[in-house]
Amino acid sequence: MPVLYHVKKIIYCLFFYYSSIIATSIVPGPTSVYLQNDHLVLYDTEKVQGFVRLNNGFTIANSGLATLDTFITVSGGIDLRDSGQLQLLSDLLLDSGVTLSSGGKIRGHGRSIILHGNLTIPANKTLQITGNTIIEGNGNTLFLDQQAQLFIDTNVTLTLKNLTFKTTHNSLDRPAILFWDHSSGLALDDIVIAPSDDVYIRNGQFFAYNDVLFTGTSRFIYQSSQPMYIMPHATLGFDLGTTFSFEPLSTSKDLLVLTDQTSQLYLNGSTFQVTTTGCRLTKGRLIFDNHVSLASPRNYTINGFSGETYNASWFESGDTGGSTSPIALGIACHPTNNQYLAAVGRFGYMVKLYMFNGSSITRVFREAWPTSFTNYGPRSCAWRPQGDYLAVVGQRYLKFYEFTGGTLVGLAPVDVGGAASYRIQSVSWSPDGAYLAIGTQNNIRIYSFNSGIATLLYTLPSTWGLTWGLAWTNVSGYYLTTCGEGGVCNLYSWHNNTLSYVTNITDLPVELVFSASWSPDGRFMSVGYYSDFRLYEWSGGTFTRINNSHPGFGGQVTSVPLSWNKGEKYILVGVSGPITPNTDTQLWKFQNNEVTPISMISCGGCWLQQASWSAQGTYVAAGTLGPANRQIQIYTINYTQSTSSGNGSFIFGNSILGPDYDLDVRVLGNAQVNINGKVNYDPA
Repeated sequence: MPVLYHVKKIIYCLFFYYSSIIATSIVPGPTSVYLQNDHLVLYDTEKVQGFVRLNNGFTIANSGLATLDTFITVSGGIDLRDSGQLQLLSDLLLDSGVTLSSGGKIRGHGRSIILHGNLTIPANKTLQITGNTIIEGNGNTLFLDQQAQLFIDTNVTLTLKNLTFKTTHNSLDRPAILFWDHSSGLALDDIVIAPSDDVYIRNGQFFAYNDVLFTGTSRFIYQSSQPMYIMPHATLGFDLGTTFSFEPLSTSKDLLVLTDQTSQLYLNGSTFQVTTTGCRLTKGRLIFDNHVSLASPRNYTINGFSGETYNASWFESGDTGGSTSPIALGIACHPTNNQYLAAVGRFGYMVKLYMFNGSSITRVFREAWPTSFTNYGPRSCAWRPQGDYLAVVGQRYLKFYEFTGGTLVGLAPVDVGGAASYRIQSVSWSPDGAYLAIGTQNNIRIYSFNSGIATLLYTLPSTWGLTWGLAWTNVSGYYLTTCGEGGVCNLYSWHNNTLSYVTNITDLPVELVFSASWSPDGRFMSVGYYSDFRLYEWSGGTFTRINNSHPGFGGQVTSVPLSWNKGEKYILVGVSGPITPNTDTQLWKFQNNEVTPISMISCGGCWLQQASWSAQGTYVAAGTLGPANRQIQIYTINYTQSTSSGNGSFIFGNSILGPDYDLDVRVLGNAQVNINGKVNYDPA
């Protein structure tokens, strides 16, 4: 032992002797070690390279990009100052005492961050992964404190390996893992997921390697339109009390991919549920253990309007503003609660919340707009997709309302225009609720949104004047459609807090374009303009019109608001103006790239302004200008249950593709499988 001690001491001295500092970067000689005992502050472009031991951590200055290319562990505190970026050119070894005091960015270049102890991302901080990065846990825990977040950038994959991933609390508007777009990827390799809340995967790509186990009592909700892969020799498991909710925003039922016969989905006392699209499993193995529930919804075909109509008057005693020609300009059904709908209008200038119980409409909330100006006031409203906030725009202001306890709580208004008559016409949330766009009389403004606070990120001048239509999609990146005067309908990409022009629709008449709406899977967009509506397919570079046979409405149409139902099979079209016949609200079926009218109804001598599907698609709410007690109208929908074996069901195997695509289904001893819905076995 003494001999070994002296040898170590001599080598250590040699290493230290050849250490050196060049400029402000630490670059020792090729065979030397440099010991940095003081906390190191790194500025933009500075670098630490070679055999460097950081004994007391490091800080990267605000907005700086610093590079680490070291081979020895780091101890102490790490502070990325939220805006600093750490670039790795070799694996980074973190000692057991390392702490993070802030968020920031990591560009891994495929390297690993190797943990020798637990690591915590602090409360309310975001660690953004800007380059392919592996976090190798060595059996330790990666812990996210309250509202902490991992944010995976575009074209980047984060791999979490050999660790336990725990969270404290994350709200709907701040998920534990946020994907920039569908090119973002998350790979899980030998990890245990132990969340305190539901985990949402709203976009991006997902890969399970080796053993991945979801534990606790929360739900794992997969909503991305991209495939979810269980790789060869991997097992994705859901433990006692958990729920796997597979609800991708797509019409494809083949997005849960067991890549070969060695891939396994293991359900141990858990619930596996799907949407009306259904889910087909092939190739691998499905294992049931303990008491498992399979849940699939009943699938229905819309036959049309039932003929039952429910009405309510917009103007009430006590409303601010005059009572002449009361009009509900904007209407939006709650995205998750089938009973509630919000409406805004003028004469008076109010924001209101209604509840529909199936037989009557009751107003449960109202509030006056912050200021009034002739013919303006609030113009449009939109629910955040999570259903927790309502955004309202109109004259001068943007205002948010929190939905809680069956009512709305108004937050402080955002003064957008300054002038009393400044007009804001349109509002739209991104599908993940992270961004909000508003269209004003001379620009488009993009806000980020977090826990009721909107932050202005970008302003784009609108050379076409007032923006009437706004529509987001983020299926293959964030895109925003803007529509307005003179047949203008442009598409912009949203990246790095900047709108960049992509293309436009070139075949629209030189008319006012009122609205645009994307299908949930981002493949199609409907556009409503002064005399008609059109449907386009988006290929990722161009729009192609696909309903060329549609003849138009044959009369003056002053607005055509469009919306898709969640099943993407039906389009709601609202028509305002003296058309013949007087059919203001229309349902069209979308199938085989064609649209066909299936049902039309009149609001009875009124001019429809906006229409909206209910959360479950059981009724349509319309806001109108018309006779007394008809400004809020509800039309119920007739359904027929589908007899198709594939819709809304679990399908095990694919006989068309042969025996290699059969699913091996195993029910372990004493296991019970409760089936609520349809299961179809389709072996070769």
